[in-house]
Amino acid sequence: FLSVISATYLAILKKDKASKRNINEINNAGNNDASNAASKMHREMLIKIMLIIGSQLLCWISLIVATIYYTIVEESPPEMTFEIFALVIIPINCLLNPIFYSGLYKKIKSKVR
Repeated sequence: FLSVISATYLAILKKDKASKRNINEINNAGNNDASNAASKMHREMLIKIMLIIGSQLLCWISLIVATIYYTIVEESPPEMTFEIFALVIIPINCLLNPIFYSGLYKKIKSKVR
């Protein structure tokens, strides 16, 4: 499971490098308006990627660490540990992903301010 997630994010980073290369080509061509727009889009994409990766890490890594810990110490976790992950943390991740992918977080951020 982690290898699929890692491969996906590596593909995103590869695409990001290609995007940055395109921005540099636009900069070298001297088109400042297009360069500024491309740089802004690139920055927004990086923020979106960081938010998505961060939410994935917080939600899934905590579950994986808890599973590994209770496997190593060979004791049973507290009664509600994995139910909390299943009923609270993972659904929160599922809720956040569409917000981050759609860019809706910008609207929410502006409303909160």
